[in-house]
Amino acid sequence: VENAREDAIGALAHGQWGVLTAVVRRMLLRACLALLSAHGVDPLPSQEEACARIAELPSVDRAVARDTIALEHSIAIDGPSAGRELLTAVERLVVRLRAAMGAASFPQSFGDAEGWRATLETFYDWVRLGANLDADFPLEDLRDVLLSVDQRRGPTATAAGPRA
Repeated sequence: VENAREDAIGALAHGQWGVLTAVVRRMLLRACLALLSAHGVDPLPSQEEACARIAELPSVDRAVARDTIALEHSIAIDGPSAGRELLTAVERLVVRLRAAMGAASFPQSFGDAEGWRATLETFYDWVRLGANLDADFPLEDLRDVLLSVDQRRGPTATAAGPRA
């Protein structure tokens, strides 16, 4: 979700409405997949089905499910004002989806070192929990996160952690 948000901000700044449309949709779909995963849905549906499937979760607020589906169907951008409004609407809904999955403690952005560190610590906790539950992991996403750790720490670090 955060990577898509960064892409969305760049697309908005450069007037790339097609890219912005695609990445705000990706933000929404990834947040829905995360919510499904947090509620134990396995196997996860395709991304295209994710928003509709959250309505099937008995513990998810009906308003969140309804608003998610409505927003997914209304994604359209024809200029800067519509782009800003849509990005804001998706960001607000992602906050609600994160709260519904108990992930409100994840920082919304890793614009600074502290936010990134908090994100990684929470990420590692979830990975350890998932490993104990013998869960399947989206290996491509894990690889991306671990590679970004290397990039943030610099050339002397490894994905396993900083050098002592």
